Amino acid sequence: MNLMMNKALVVYFSATGLTRKVAEEIVKTTGAQLEEIVPLEKYSDDDLTWTNPNSRASIEHKNPQMRPKIQLPLVNLDDYEIIYLGFPIWWGIAPAVVFSFLEMFNLANKKFMVFCTSGSSNALSAVADLNEKYPQANWISAMRFGYGFTNRHIKQWIEDNLK
Repeated sequence: MNLMMNKALVVYFSATGLTRKVAEEIVKTTGAQLEEIVPLEKYSDDDLTWTNPNSRASIEHKNPQMRPKIQLPLVNLDDYEIIYLGFPIWWGIAPAVVFSFLEMFNLANKKFMVFCTSGSSNALSAVADLNEKYPQANWISAMRFGYGFTNRHIKQWIEDNLK
């Protein structure tokens, strides 16, 4: 199966670098364009301390309507047939900064393959939440990648879902 796609986009948010590595491997595998979701205010280590109820990530999670400001995307989702959306799993769902990105676009009938990073959480609850928030999109598949991911895992996931 030819995994190289002309109309594919990899969009990701990475707080620690792992999601970025997975995104870059998907680009190598598919030839897709790469777009990073960049918060206007970068997350510090203290912001990411999920055990601190006053950390930025905790506050955003406790306030589901919060949408952190992001840099304007350089892409238009209308130009792509398939969108690989990547993020770290926070409390079982995508970080609010991902919602900030998605809400800038008309998602009707857009095809998404979600890749998440986490040491232990699976991707199912994150995709269920995305489907609940954005039912107009087509959430094809989701996969969690941990620190031990390989390019073989990525290729297999893509092959299994783009038949």
